[in-house]
Amino acid sequence: MTSIPATTHAGPDSERQYGWAVFAAGAILSSAVLVFASDDIGQKVAAMFILSFATAAAVRFDIAHPFVWFAGAFTLYSVSGPLLFHLGVHPYDTWGGYRMSEIDFSGAMDYQFFALIIALAVIGPRQVSFLNVRNNPMADAVYQGALPILIVAGVIGVANIFLIVSQDFTSKGDVVLSGDWTTRLSFAFNIAATALGVYLSRLFSEGHPVTAYSILLIVIAVGIIMVLVIGQRHFLFRAGLISLLVFHIFHRRISIRSLLVMAGFALVLSSVLGSYKMALVLQDAAPVDTGSLWEQTVQVIALKNPEFLNNSPFMQYLKVGLVAALGSEAMTPGNNMAMLLSRVPQDLSYFYGTTVPGDLLRSVLPGFIVQPFVETTGAVYNRLVFPDTVATGGGVGFTIVGYGYLHFGEMGVLMIMLVIGGTLRMIYNWAGRTPTGLMFYIGFFPVAVYVARNDITGPLSQGLKHVLIPLVAMHVVTYLLGNRYASQQRR
Repeated sequence: MTSIPATTHAGPDSERQYGWAVFAAGAILSSAVLVFASDDIGQKVAAMFILSFATAAAVRFDIAHPFVWFAGAFTLYSVSGPLLFHLGVHPYDTWGGYRMSEIDFSGAMDYQFFALIIALAVIGPRQVSFLNVRNNPMADAVYQGALPILIVAGVIGVANIFLIVSQDFTSKGDVVLSGDWTTRLSFAFNIAATALGVYLSRLFSEGHPVTAYSILLIVIAVGIIMVLVIGQRHFLFRAGLISLLVFHIFHRRISIRSLLVMAGFALVLSSVLGSYKMALVLQDAAPVDTGSLWEQTVQVIALKNPEFLNNSPFMQYLKVGLVAALGSEAMTPGNNMAMLLSRVPQDLSYFYGTTVPGDLLRSVLPGFIVQPFVETTGAVYNRLVFPDTVATGGGVGFTIVGYGYLHFGEMGVLMIMLVIGGTLRMIYNWAGRTPTGLMFYIGFFPVAVYVARNDITGPLSQGLKHVLIPLVAMHVVTYLLGNRYASQQRR
């Protein structure tokens, strides 16, 4: 990390031409690699990484630009399942009742690759400046209301934890199947994460980094406790992503190298924390033996692919590490897209938009109220393809590319990626114009990072209810408090 302020500057026409030229060259080169790959999944994975690298280079590796973080996250979610299958170390034998060799990973890579190009072409490489926005006195209108909203959301979230623990649930599935409305208030932590981003922005902009670091330590502790008590990792990573972007924009610039190291650490950490879900409330929970986990993983891989044992020790470590990092949530979009290509429309008909009204309804109404009555596209997919998993209160996520395909085939993929790209372009440009736009961009950042494994309900619902409405509430609180403190601080 360097001490250079994290600002992105809108360059002259020549700079924009550079961005478009690099992006176009990367798109053409990677497309050629993909086309000549035939059915070689490894080469198609390489093509997508080439595209992602060229896209980041088009904006000079500015991690605040969607060309870096959106392209990187989308690529990671897209290639994980196909890559593990290609290397012969995929942790599952079957997916939705089909053997892994029977689902179309090669076709999934094709669709996901061109879907990413569509979205990136709409977003464009233009860079905006956050310098004037972050120093804008109008930021006071949202800053002063952040701490009250953070406290209220935090209290509701902590109460939710106690309510879940008091009912003696032993798994997240039990909470989904048997919990009442009082156990479905975890959305408060999403609101708390948004408020945290605004409050940290205020602290850094006013020159109080020590206070900001102290709050981050508290947030990390709460996030770890959530994993150990209710098995929820989402808040820890959501707050972490928001804090990362705030740090980059308001305090110190984070290099692409540092970002890649942190991303790798986060992937491994996610896998490790998965072994400690609800460890403090399960009486028979035993300490996790990392050596035993290693041996078990090696044995599972060797049973499926005996040639694994012929690899060098380095390659064995590398492949097991990839399983640990990618063999959980990261692989589900690629798996699901491959499954859809194998089953739609052969034995699973196109939806033709029939579940879209439910998606929109769930996006605007409180989920804990309408969940029992309205199914989203992702929920219907899980119920039809993974009924046994759903029966235990679980699910396997979804895929935003598959969302478009399941509704309208290739045209659906085109439409959904145009919408995703246009939305991110609009939000990014808004962030460069107003403080509220910048705070929305920061709060929506983790939602957009995860968009590859969702249907449209997730980003719409969380963008509205967990980011925009809390920001409006902060404006209201600031107005009621008279905007006194912040104005005095900036004089």
